[in-house]
Amino acid sequence: MSKPSKRDMLLHSVSLQVAAIFHTISVEDMSEDIKDDLITAYRCLRRHIAIAPDGKRFGATEGYRAMQGDI
Repeated sequence: MSKPSKRDMLLHSVSLQVAAIFHTISVEDMSEDIKDDLITAYRCLRRHIAIAPDGKRFGATEGYRAMQGDI
């Protein structure tokens, strides 16, 4: 796998922060609008990360685990 660009690393970092916010707000305090907006923000950030030769984006597994609340 090639080394990710600085832009990809920054987008990955911000996407992990969005995932952390998603799991920090308790379910009772999160309206459907907030939930939808955070998921959309996460997806939009991830889509701007370049796809590597293996067909995955930089940090895909870590990003997935963060959105599942595993990290």
